[in-house]
Amino acid sequence: YGSSLLAFLVAITGLFATMPYIALQLVGLEAVLRTMGLNGSGLLGHLPLLIAFIILAVYTYQSGLRAPALIAFVKDILIYIVIIVAVVYLPMKLGGWHSIAARLVDAHAQFLTVNKNRKLAIEGHTDERGGREYNLALGQKRAEAVRRALALLGVADAQVEAVSFGKEKPADPTSSEAAHAKNRRAELNYR
Repeated sequence: YGSSLLAFLVAITGLFATMPYIALQLVGLEAVLRTMGLNGSGLLGHLPLLIAFIILAVYTYQSGLRAPALIAFVKDILIYIVIIVAVVYLPMKLGGWHSIAARLVDAHAQFLTVNKNRKLAIEGHTDERGGREYNLALGQKRAEAVRRALALLGVADAQVEAVSFGKEKPADPTSSEAAHAKNRRAELNYR
């Protein structure tokens, strides 16, 4: 329209409209970087966030309002990297999921051997597939396996009760492979 005042007002409006969103994306990016262990103290600790801000500032200068979408995309990619690290890399580094579960059972056994007055209910659960009796038996086997592991680590039988709920108490009521995997579990509840 040829008005410098209008151009200035549009620029100010764009600045105030996008800055909170950009700040939110940077805070989210900082949280992801902290989770990844890439965000420490001092200038060097904030270097990844500073680099992200410089890239965002340059891109904003060149591309306008598309810049916040780019930083959101970068943040989402970093979130996926964190998830992959948590699900794949860390278990491999710690000896696999079996080793992690063994450490968990060890920790419960240590707690129970020190606290002889505490009781533990181990609840075996299954997914929805199969009949009621079959799933109750399978849930009982699952709970008994954990009970036997605790007994081998010195936990008194009187402290532990193994019960089965079969498919009656699903953690995820949907009918998918992910739900089935989540529902096949043993829950440990102190009483």
